[in-house]
Amino acid sequence: MVYAAARRSVDAIILLSGDGDFLPALEVVKREGLTFALVHGSRSGTQLTVHESLWLASDLRLELDMSFLEPLLREA
Repeated sequence: MVYAAARRSVDAIILLSGDGDFLPALEVVKREGLTFALVHGSRSGTQLTVHESLWLASDLRLELDMSFLEPLLREA
């Protein structure tokens, strides 16, 4: 992610994670002027699956919830 941002080989980065360990990489992406999109799990309830700072720093956000996943699931 950092390599692609520094070389300007992409216009945007899409991260499928909520792990706060990606925050330094996100900061490099933003500093290089790229769009950063975050695809993450739930932000509500007792089990948060995305780091708050990562969520706040993202340009675009998509929460993967059951309404998003149901059309993709096959019937058993």
